[in-house]
Amino acid sequence: EAIHWSWEFLTEVVGLDPERLYPSIYENDDEAFRIWNEEMGIPAERIFRFGKEDNFWEHGSGP
Repeated sequence: EAIHWSWEFLTEVVGLDPERLYPSIYENDDEAFRIWNEEMGIPAERIFRFGKEDNFWEHGSGP
């Protein structure tokens, strides 16, 4: 649901060109990959998988 909402927001509300969007997902999140690829139509080569070491939520702590 979040992927669909973000796609709609970025492409329809903000007006970003869908051909210039390159989503990133957690390395083992095959469901997110499938949604971006099959449902949203993003080619596999434009979907980037990142692990825990590259996840910006892991860096530092909140306020």
